[in-house]
Amino acid sequence: MEEPSDEIFSFVDVQSMHRGVSIKNMLVSQNYIFFALTDGQVLLQDESGFLGDDGEPAKEMIKLKASSKKSNEIIKMFCDPTGRHLIINAEQGLYYINTAWTGVVHKLDKRFDPNIECTGFSNRDVTDDSTGQFMVGTTDGQVAVWCISIAGKKLDDRKDRLFATPMISLRSKENNNLLQKHSVSIVSCNVQKLVTYDEDDEEVLEGYYASFITNRFLFEVLPAGAISLTDTVRAHAERHKTLIFSYQTSSDKSARSVVAVHPNNDSCDLDSIAWMADRQLLVATLAFSDGMTQAITESRTIDLPEGAISCYMTDYHVLVMTESKLYGYSTRDSTQVCAIPLEHTLTGIAGYDCDRILLYGPKNVVAIVIADEDRHQWRILMEQCKFAEAMANARTEADMHQIRERLGNHLFNQGRLAAAARCWGSCAVPVERVVPKLMMEADSTALLIVYLQTKVKYVKPSARTQLAALRIWLMECMLARMTVLELRETYAKTAAEKEQIQRDLADLFKAFRQFVEKNAASMDRRTAYDVIGAHNRPELLRLFAERTKHHEEVMALLMASQQYEGAQAYLEKITDTKMKLALIERYAGDLVEVVPYQLVTMLLSLVMNGAVTPGKLVPHLLRYKAENDLTSAEPQNVRLLRESMSYGMADSTSLHYLLTLYAQLSGDDNLLLLIGSPDARLLDMHYSLRLCKDRPKVVTRIYQALGMWKDSVEGALALGDVDQAMEIAGSTAISSSAVKKDLWTMIVRYVSQTDVSRTLEIVKSCEHLQLQDVLQFFKAFDVIDNEFKDTICESLKQYSHDSERFRKKMEVSIEASDRLRGELRSLPARRVTVPADAACSLCGRRALVSASAVFPCGHIAHLTCITSRNLDDCPVCGLGVVEDMDELFLGGADATTRGEWEVEV
Repeated sequence: MEEPSDEIFSFVDVQSMHRGVSIKNMLVSQNYIFFALTDGQVLLQDESGFLGDDGEPAKEMIKLKASSKKSNEIIKMFCDPTGRHLIINAEQGLYYINTAWTGVVHKLDKRFDPNIECTGFSNRDVTDDSTGQFMVGTTDGQVAVWCISIAGKKLDDRKDRLFATPMISLRSKENNNLLQKHSVSIVSCNVQKLVTYDEDDEEVLEGYYASFITNRFLFEVLPAGAISLTDTVRAHAERHKTLIFSYQTSSDKSARSVVAVHPNNDSCDLDSIAWMADRQLLVATLAFSDGMTQAITESRTIDLPEGAISCYMTDYHVLVMTESKLYGYSTRDSTQVCAIPLEHTLTGIAGYDCDRILLYGPKNVVAIVIADEDRHQWRILMEQCKFAEAMANARTEADMHQIRERLGNHLFNQGRLAAAARCWGSCAVPVERVVPKLMMEADSTALLIVYLQTKVKYVKPSARTQLAALRIWLMECMLARMTVLELRETYAKTAAEKEQIQRDLADLFKAFRQFVEKNAASMDRRTAYDVIGAHNRPELLRLFAERTKHHEEVMALLMASQQYEGAQAYLEKITDTKMKLALIERYAGDLVEVVPYQLVTMLLSLVMNGAVTPGKLVPHLLRYKAENDLTSAEPQNVRLLRESMSYGMADSTSLHYLLTLYAQLSGDDNLLLLIGSPDARLLDMHYSLRLCKDRPKVVTRIYQALGMWKDSVEGALALGDVDQAMEIAGSTAISSSAVKKDLWTMIVRYVSQTDVSRTLEIVKSCEHLQLQDVLQFFKAFDVIDNEFKDTICESLKQYSHDSERFRKKMEVSIEASDRLRGELRSLPARRVTVPADAACSLCGRRALVSASAVFPCGHIAHLTCITSRNLDDCPVCGLGVVEDMDELFLGGADATTRGEWEVEV
């Protein structure tokens, strides 16, 4: 309930009247404020300036003309909502003023009843020069429709522009039984234009709703379709029984006034009205339906303090003024919210909406200031179980939490347990107040799941500890619920019951997956593993590990359950290269036995990207058995190393392992390609030679790679492959001409035994061989083609000449050898006597002071002097002296003269 508070409404003095003038009546419109003064004048002030801080407001004075010396006091004033049209009921007649021409006052004729008590305007029909049709109520129980228009500064006398049409008389004979002979006076009336949409006919329906209040009764005139105000009232006037009697006050005294929340709104769906008698206040809701009918609902009566003068309705309250205080009552629950003492003598309330409410008296005008009028409306609505409206009116988050908690209690008491759990989960009600209630119910686990799911959504992300506990708790509840449902499925008695349980299980598994996908990353991994593991749910454990990207746990679970293809597929999805390599190192040995092709394909992609060298993958391939792999003809370990080599990614380890694998296979082609490839430089050829010692072709290539040319050529010739032998002998890697000659000689020797013509062709094309070098390999009676006859004869002649030259050289060498032997035999007897004072022929110092040499000519010189000058013979009479003499005597001679003196040695 709303407690009394003086803070919603407060007063501000806005104006005091001068001496000699008093305020008798007052009107507030959208644009102007009208003061009816005691001297028969009307003071018009601009509304914005009057209530604002813009300085002195604009003022205009309207004075009514009197026909005699009698006073022309103003009885009442009426204006349309905008303030454009003003009607004044004075002692000497009825007057009309258009505020655009305040200096022009029009006196209305007898067509317009001077006993006017109230008016009801439709804001949409009002224009600058016309009031449009509006309802008038009189003091003698008459209801009429008026229209007043001007043309310039004069009244417009056209029938449709200026008329006063009586519509209903509550004193008619047909209404005597209803009014029970009470005196009737129309106290207040209201006109609203209603708009609705007819879905069947697809057209907009418009019509006027009119209500008027007498001193004892409230009446409504209801439209029956898209008809005008005049037609509506006439239609109901012809059927007086259709006039709806809505309320009769229990007071014996007369009613004073009726006000509406939005009296000037043209189209509304829900309004409230308040009807004040002397000691009672009726607050009622007007509910408009699509069929253009209306009824008063939720009416309540409030007992008023004694001496109530007037009332005014705001959005959420009704203000009632007495001579000493201003009372405020809530329209929601009729409670009193304020009782503010009045400092001045005030006689009435005037206003246009909640921003323009004025209290006026003879000398003072006081404005009512409204502050946060709706601050407690949510609480009142909540107490009335109007939770949707309460939430719409909630001002703070704490208010919303209270409403939701109360709504949860309400739903729980109605047996709507899941809805209550969701409602409690969405607010800040303590868990200890909710969980005991849910645990007392039959399906407590399901209710807890609903509650915790909602709770996790609404807890703030900053409350990390609370969120972590709630998520683990929710996971535990879901797993327990799964176990319960599975047991129920086992013991289900009917097929329908079993199907229902299966659907519940499917929904629960789906909810669990969604929960894990959304929250796994923010949960404690170890705790979640313990919870899921305790319920023996490896598939859910793997799901959680996948969502948290705990790759080690996922791979361990897949390998433990022997889901090798799944493990391989998951391994491929891992984007963290470092983690992927670590898992490959751990599990590749097992996977290569089951899914070798897929594993090798993945490893190749890593090698191509440079993430790993093929040599590091060799240990993982050792458990591969080609005989167990029926998926492809080529062994997968060979495929990995071969493709790595083809992309230039091979290393020494991978090449040696590939060599080993090739050596285990039949055929030499792969080995020959490997040894002949550019990557063969990374191979240890001695190891390769030992590994392939039983493969002659391969051994020949290895000899060639090792630079063992003679062995290589011998191997090729042993295999009968002369072309390979010639290729080896012609290799540019052989730098020695002698070696090349020897190799070609070996080839010619081999070929000459079977094909003399090819031998001669080889000799002719080889720059390192001459025919005489190979004649020795021909047989005595070999047949030689005629084309080689001249060549052979010339070679034989050259061979004979060379033989004679070599014979002469050998004779000279034999003679020199004989002389040398003779000198050697005479050496022991040969000696030289050097005088003690002998001097070095080069430096002139004594020869015997250091090691010296004596030349055959008898000259002597120090060894150090000889070596320093790089001399080979006697420095006095040796070849150097001869050359010096040649230079002395033949220095300027030409080549011919020098040749004549030259001595052949």
